Amino acid sequence: TAPSGVQEVDVGGYRLNIECEGDGSPTVVFEAGAGGDRSAFAVQRSALREVTRVCAYDRAGIGASDARPSTGSIDVGDLANELALVLDGAGIDQPVVLASHSLGGGIAQFYADRHPERVAGLVFVDSIAIPGYVDWFERQLDDGTGGSVDMVTTTEAWERLGDFGSTPTFVLTQGFAGDDSSVPQDFRVYFRKVHDELTARSSDAIHVIAENSGHNIHTTSPDLVTAAITEVVEDVRSGEALSPCDDRFEVLGGACA
Repeated sequence: TAPSGVQEVDVGGYRLNIECEGDGSPTVVFEAGAGGDRSAFAVQRSALREVTRVCAYDRAGIGASDARPSTGSIDVGDLANELALVLDGAGIDQPVVLASHSLGGGIAQFYADRHPERVAGLVFVDSIAIPGYVDWFERQLDDGTGGSVDMVTTTEAWERLGDFGSTPTFVLTQGFAGDDSSVPQDFRVYFRKVHDELTARSSDAIHVIAENSGHNIHTTSPDLVTAAITEVVEDVRSGEALSPCDDRFEVLGGACA
């Protein structure tokens, strides 16, 4: 078992900080959205550390982690490679459940494609999703550290990603609550479509709409996100498939897609 507390892990001349707590398997690893540090999923970590091991880290230039050396542009696949290095350095060698938000969801997709044997389950919280992403957003996405992630290169690599097989996968999509008319209807339709496609990449997956949430579902509907992660953890432990989506999420603000 990897040590508890905060560790500094060398990932190639610079150090990233990762914090682990709790006991049990599988380990849940949290991947924050752009600019988010390891406190991003604080509510979920607090709840889940009572039932399994949880780890969160700061990407380069965020929180207590070193800045990434200036090596030109990076893509989301490069961030997935850093995730692999930080988990190696922290001694986390068993398959993990990746719980990811926004940009972190892209990192999780690349990691799952490159290291399928190290992924026990996936939880996507309003994840970015490609193909088509750069049609809606800037061609350069700020990674929160003053640098940028090359979304053009990322898109080209994304097109080559495979499916998740039978990996338990839970996809949460925002309900655009509070956004009123500021989000175009065609984007709402598009976002639902690409999340349907993301769900379809696993044969053991469910897709839930967080009806009361905008983009930050983990803060506006925290119990729904905790429930999603818990279901995946329990599925991994039992070896059984996720239960089909039904009205069990309604009390938490979730509706089946």
